[in-house]
Amino acid sequence: PIIAYQDRYNFRQRNAHLRSSYANYIQFTHNYNNLLYTGLYFSRVTDFFNFVYFEQNDATKVYITTKMNLKNVTTYGLTFNATTGLTRCWLVNFDVNASYQRYKDYSGHLNSGTVDALFKINQQFTLPANIAINLYGQYEVPTRYSIYYYRSTYYMRGSISKKMFDNAATLALSLDDAFNSSRDRYNSNYINLNAVGYDKRETRIARISFTYQFGKTSVN
Repeated sequence: PIIAYQDRYNFRQRNAHLRSSYANYIQFTHNYNNLLYTGLYFSRVTDFFNFVYFEQNDATKVYITTKMNLKNVTTYGLTFNATTGLTRCWLVNFDVNASYQRYKDYSGHLNSGTVDALFKINQQFTLPANIAINLYGQYEVPTRYSIYYYRSTYYMRGSISKKMFDNAATLALSLDDAFNSSRDRYNSNYINLNAVGYDKRETRIARISFTYQFGKTSVN
C-alpha cells in the first residue's frame, strides 16, 4: 500500500486487500461478405477491482484516492462495423460500439446504469502520383464510468503520404488530435465527496517521417 502525495490535501494509496475479479463473457457475431460485421455481447464481472474510490476526511479536507472491489459490473452491448468503397479511390470504414452498463457496490451507495456509444470513421483516399490521405475521427457520447460522469469527447487525426523511388520509400506527414479536443471532463457525487475533474494531456502532435526499405524484394 504505497502512498504517493500530490499535495498535502490529496494523495493516492494502494489497496493491499483487493480481491481477484471473475468475468463471464458471451458474444454472437455475424459476418456478411467480409464487408459488414455485427455482434451482440454480454459480460458480467464480479468483484470488479479497477474501481477508483475516494475517502475524504470532512474535518481535515484530506482525501485519499485508492481502489476497491465493486460487487459487479454488467454490460449489454452491440457492435457494428462496415467497410465500403464509395469510389475507386475512396474507402470508408464505419465502426460503432453501443452498450448499457450497470455498476453496483457492496455498500449500496452505487447502483447506477448508463448508456455508452462510441462512433468511429476512417477514410482512405488513394490519389495519383502515389499519394495517399487518411482521415480518422471518433465521438463518444456522455456516459458514466462507475462513480464518474464523463462529458462527450471527440478526436480527429489526419495524415498524407507519398511513395517514392519505385515504392521503396515513403514520406509521410501526420497530425494527431487536429482540434486539440482530446480531454476528460467529469464530475462525481459519491457519499460525502463532490468532485469536478478536468484532465488534458499534450495530444496535438505533428510528425514527419521518411522510411526506406532496401534489399531484394523477390526473396521469399
